[in-house]
Amino acid sequence: MPAFNRQQRDRGAQWLAQEAQSFVEDPEGVSISTTGKPVSTRWAVIATGSPASAARLTCQKAAQIDSMIAFLGTPPDKHEKNACCGSKPADCGWWYLCPADGPATIACFVTDPATSRNLRPDVPARWNDLFGATELHRQLADDPSAAAVHVALTGLAALPQTHGSRWIAVGDAAAKLDPLGSSRTATLSIPANGAPTPSPEALRGNTASLDKYSCWSAGLVTEFARQRRQEYEY
Repeated sequence: MPAFNRQQRDRGAQWLAQEAQSFVEDPEGVSISTTGKPVSTRWAVIATGSPASAARLTCQKAAQIDSMIAFLGTPPDKHEKNACCGSKPADCGWWYLCPADGPATIACFVTDPATSRNLRPDVPARWNDLFGATELHRQLADDPSAAAVHVALTGLAALPQTHGSRWIAVGDAAAKLDPLGSSRTATLSIPANGAPTPSPEALRGNTASLDKYSCWSAGLVTEFARQRRQEYEY
């Protein structure tokens, strides 16, 4: 988390490699507990992670609107990185490819918990069988297979409270949208002049812009879910 140290904040930003664990607001700003030394800042912006991690940091419980599970493997690939990208629907979910570091590509299968219990894509042999039946599989090197499968929760989730008097959550930390929908559906609900942004007035106790941002963020999630449901009905 980048932060402004109180003794150094007038001289710019300082990058800290430590992971933020918790923070406490006080009249002067925010005191942040990290895996290293504690730091202080006048204002904290939570811009990494997910609503779940932001919720832990701010003592909330993230609203999980639906549950999906991603099963990721890294089969070897010798193609150009810009050639191995894409997504395809499957009978029980969908797959996507994206570049990985080195001579490999990340291949990910996303499905719901009930289906995953039947298909067992967490088992490398089963994952490779499922991936081998896809069109995306043929884009990679001869008979690519993954030696291990990593599992991650995904889906539509939101942070109930997106700001305090000295902090704000933005991006995926505030609302994590359906990755298949990307931002195409979401941007339909954003005004032409963009989302409202917090102003310096918040540092002086005027939270009007923060409250406006919170309303916008909640409306974005609601509108995204509505449009996604409408799209998936066809």
